[in-house]
Amino acid sequence: MLYITCKHPLPKIASGFEWNGKLIQMAPIDRDACLSAIMSLTNRENDDILGFLKWEKVEGCTSQEECLEARLLCLRDHSFHVDPLGADFEDYIDSMCETCVEEHKDSYSTARQGLWDDLPRLFGLDPWDKLLEMRSEAFNP
Repeated sequence: MLYITCKHPLPKIASGFEWNGKLIQMAPIDRDACLSAIMSLTNRENDDILGFLKWEKVEGCTSQEECLEARLLCLRDHSFHVDPLGADFEDYIDSMCETCVEEHKDSYSTARQGLWDDLPRLFGLDPWDKLLEMRSEAFNP
């Protein structure tokens, strides 16, 4: 839930939003966790998830210009977008050669898994194994 909240505009996370005439605000501990995680999520998206898009050359690429143009268009469209786990590149990879598509998929998959593994820590939570154990104990007493 905290991750999904981070996709909302920063002022709404920080100050709340109006719903049915009332100001609705997050619990301070959740709000602070989101505000703290947003910068890390943005950095991870720009550096890791979108890292492939910044490569100037890919060894074995068979269409350097077209592939670079597709990567740059994708980078332009995904910059300043806080949803690293939901990034979608399908519209762009059609313009890339097979080598670049495979390199992209490998890079993206590795970066996405790394972020997923680290996600609880970004929000100040216990690691996944502990969270899953806590869930199991809560629902299967």
